Amino acid sequence: MYDTSLGERVLRGAEARLFAGAAWQLTDELRSWIPSKPGQSRSFGISNPLLDPLTAEQVLVLIDRVTAYLLDRDIEAPSRTALLDATIATIYQKVTASIEAEIDSASPALSLAEDLDERHQYDERADVVAACYQTVDPDSEYCEIPDPDCVDMEIWQEWIDRLRDRILPDQDWGLEAMAMDLPPDKSAALKQSMGIQGDYFIDTVADASVEEAATAWCNLLERITGVRPEFWRFGAGIPMPENASIPPPYDVLSFSDGPEPLEDF
Repeated sequence: MYDTSLGERVLRGAEARLFAGAAWQLTDELRSWIPSKPGQSRSFGISNPLLDPLTAEQVLVLIDRVTAYLLDRDIEAPSRTALLDATIATIYQKVTASIEAEIDSASPALSLAEDLDERHQYDERADVVAACYQTVDPDSEYCEIPDPDCVDMEIWQEWIDRLRDRILPDQDWGLEAMAMDLPPDKSAALKQSMGIQGDYFIDTVADASVEEAATAWCNLLERITGVRPEFWRFGAGIPMPENASIPPPYDVLSFSDGPEPLEDF
């Protein structure tokens, strides 16, 4: 559970599939940044001021934490912190990046190719559309959900932001550097004026080893696919057994499509 804009809840149905899929893609990128030799960890450069200083291993551990809160009803909601909120925001940044890449790769020549599987031309955009239809009233006069073939990135960003804002009520996590640079009395006054809890910025992530990052990755895949991969499949120098075989591609679970109140958001 997570203390979202709509109260303590977990994501469901298409909203959960979109979030889980983006988290999965992001962890695959992070794995490529983890060195195969100990002592060579480096920051990922994730375009988020709170996560940029962290190593790829540390960010993987954070992604495991937030996906557990937002996809597992049996896990108690934590106190919101800047680090957790920033990690969630980064996962939605990944949705944006994936749609940008999808639009950029859809050249007219490619779309007319006879061997193109049309079902996969708009995968990322279709996932956002499905999440939008699940979470807002399509009959609302304020609701103009785009078609999956829309190529206007401003429209997609607006809807991605709406979906993100169903979880994050604000972007206070972006004020961490400002709050930390102020004298204690002014920092406290800033937090009070903006309704920020006193301990919101007091959260850290410990140094994470390759083994801890691999465990977090295994946790994530089990959570979103129902199958826990063998530890060695994480890579990053973890030895592979001689008789190992490559498994079929994983698929994101359907998640529950149970009823949830529609929101004009």
